[in-house]
Amino acid sequence: MASLQRWSLSSSLEDFWIRDLTEHPPTPETVADDIRSMRVICLAHDEPALRASWLMVCGQAEQTFAPIIARRLDRRVDDVTTRLSAAAATVAVRIVTEQISLAVVSEASRYDTDEVIAHLSRAIRASTTEPICDPVPRRTPGS
Repeated sequence: MASLQRWSLSSSLEDFWIRDLTEHPPTPETVADDIRSMRVICLAHDEPALRASWLMVCGQAEQTFAPIIARRLDRRVDDVTTRLSAAAATVAVRIVTEQISLAVVSEASRYDTDEVIAHLSRAIRASTTEPICDPVPRRTPGS
């Protein structure tokens, strides 16, 4: 979510992620943290206490995502469309993250960055009817 705060209005989600990962590549520590997170996400599948914590983290992500979406939609953060889009997009990210984590940890699957971006982007696009993933046309005063 921290990187999404750098997402410019003129960029699609996919273009932003590709550019952002090029400009801000993950450090070895970040990669190690991601692997540990995937293991915990897999454990959360069958452990109610971990599941509750994971869902709380996802709820916090939704709160962080709402202002980003509000800016892209030119709506208030507390607008129902903004809130629904943030909730739907965050659930989409959670589900894809869980699926990828299970595949990586349990089945030794491998995903490259482009594949992860494609899976996440498709899920977010499918989750809402609002064009939150598309570049935002320039707004002119009074329009």
